[in-house]
Amino acid sequence: MRRAFLVLLAAFAISWGFPLHAEATPPALLSQTGLYSDIATKSVATENLPYEPQYPLWSDGAEKQRWLYLPPGTKINNGRPGAHPPAHMGNMDYWIFPVGTKIWKEFTWPRLNGSGWHRVETRFAWKAAEGNWQFATYVWDDNETDAKIAPVGGLKDIYPIEDHQTHDIPAQADCITCHNRGGDMVLGIDPLQLSEDRDPMALHAVTPAAGSLTLRRLAEMARLTDYPTEWSTTPLAIKASTPEGRAAMGYLHGNCGNCHNPNGTAAHSWLYFRYSADTTDEQSSSVFVSAINRMSAVIQIPGQAVTLQIKPGAPDESAVIYAMENPVQHHMPPIGSKIIDEQAVALIRYWIQQM
Repeated sequence: MRRAFLVLLAAFAISWGFPLHAEATPPALLSQTGLYSDIATKSVATENLPYEPQYPLWSDGAEKQRWLYLPPGTKINNGRPGAHPPAHMGNMDYWIFPVGTKIWKEFTWPRLNGSGWHRVETRFAWKAAEGNWQFATYVWDDNETDAKIAPVGGLKDIYPIEDHQTHDIPAQADCITCHNRGGDMVLGIDPLQLSEDRDPMALHAVTPAAGSLTLRRLAEMARLTDYPTEWSTTPLAIKASTPEGRAAMGYLHGNCGNCHNPNGTAAHSWLYFRYSADTTDEQSSSVFVSAINRMSAVIQIPGQAVTLQIKPGAPDESAVIYAMENPVQHHMPPIGSKIIDEQAVALIRYWIQQM
């Protein structure tokens, strides 16, 4: 029921300003999107810049690579509120990307015969015009010569993964559900994710390769409208009282905050995990304000008279843990993964227990 509700909500999102325009649709092949200069050798075009979010989205153990393309001479509008005319408003938490922006994310899983990894899919997002983000998923052939665009409705059970599960290619409505977070429909590229102050305890994080994008590099390339001077000396980091708290809040930001924020598709839950760049201390963070000792508006743990979002010292009595561990009724996130992230459950359990 939850998945059906979210897909229906995504369909409404399309009618609210994210239609597919016949004059601007993704091409049939990945090789035609501009990612590669030579797909035969998997040489990525130099204008496509790699990046690694420090708090990556859990995707059932997939290895991922990501690239961003910004048209020449353009900038991301990331100014503080009031810094730009309202029609072009950007801010530190909701960046506005220039028309022509392209983003790719490649998913790989181990081959069945144990001989390395296999490219399974590459997702593509393209800002074709103001208010018009195009989404497509490309499915690689067995020999990885090219990838063909998947049907709008996605594909089921396309590749076997761990725990006797199979990977699904998402439907376009699924993409919009997660990406419709308020502002431009981009995930994983924000001040916290690209900060140079990398969290050493961040789950599933990959050490950025040489040349990967950071906030500082975007500023040096003159690709941001605003770069606070204090970030040059003190890069942005989550304000938490413990290392485990920093990693837990970062995980929730990267895995839950895209929907769980005041402008996201889970705003009705009143549970907000997106970490604001302007947060001044742990107690004023969105997680603490909306979750700690707050009654759950959506989840009721069986046997409890009242279920709290997070009950300090009691992970088994916290809706957040119940949702992460319950794969049938409330498994979070409900789209994009089938396997429970056991490392994340353990981390967040410990964090709540120590409160």
